[in-house]
Amino acid sequence: MSVSRWPQVVKGGLALLGLVILCVVALYADLSITRFRAKVTTIRMLAMSGWLMLDQPKATDTSSLREVAMRHRADAYYKDAWGHPLVVEAWRDKSDRFNHYRIVALGRSGKQSSCCQRFIGHNWQLNQVLDDEWLQSWSW
Repeated sequence: MSVSRWPQVVKGGLALLGLVILCVVALYADLSITRFRAKVTTIRMLAMSGWLMLDQPKATDTSSLREVAMRHRADAYYKDAWGHPLVVEAWRDKSDRFNHYRIVALGRSGKQSSCCQRFIGHNWQLNQVLDDEWLQSWSW
């Protein structure tokens, strides 16, 4: 390789290095945003769980959840941080006559997935599930 070509090789190498660094930064930013959304979703699920136990609503459809959230001045809490409505199932325990609730966050995919492994790591496609305890939970 002649001496006159070295500046071109260095420029090309620096450009390639710049692209690699840009890709790594973009992937890190995406993971950070996703982790933030998982944390926000967890907070919303815990708050909704407390409000449901406190209010004991008859219905658990999306509009009823929205009413519960608005009553507690947290309008967006009936959705996860990806914008999907929380899915809530209710059942009544005969021994204490209280409703119990299973809250499911659909995650990044927005689709119902299988349940229940205790910890699902960074698999954001799987649902996070909470009832009286965490049944399936993301790691941050």
